[in-house]
Amino acid sequence: MTRVSLLFAVALVTGCAGTPKDESVLEHNDTIDDYIKVAQLEEVDSIRYYGQLDHKVISKKYIIINAGNDSYLVTYISNCYRRDDHTLKPDIRYESSVLWARSDTYRGCRIQSMHAIDQGQKQELLTLGGESGEQINQMKEVPQ
Repeated sequence: MTRVSLLFAVALVTGCAGTPKDESVLEHNDTIDDYIKVAQLEEVDSIRYYGQLDHKVISKKYIIINAGNDSYLVTYISNCYRRDDHTLKPDIRYESSVLWARSDTYRGCRIQSMHAIDQGQKQELLTLGGESGEQINQMKEVPQ
């Protein structure tokens, strides 16, 4: 009986270890990574902005930030779940009106890289991400 239990436990652990977490998220991230390489998007170190930033969600790891007339594809270091649970941490910014890659956070998640994109690339990325591209402003109007 002990042998059967041991074999069952080993088979269960081995089977669970080889299962990917969420294939749809992995596919979205791989697709966006490939797009960045193929389109040879220009990486920027910082975004200077005036006024409020807003963003559109592509996946848990990617968003598009709109800063005035310019758009940027932002990659988080890892999947960002903080933006979904509505318990946002204050962002870390080392300079006001500037968002820096590799040191600052946006919506509580650390930024790995940022790429400048045009309107056509923005639409293509939203399509590749397969999500609604929900627009979220930092400041929302409160209903009267």
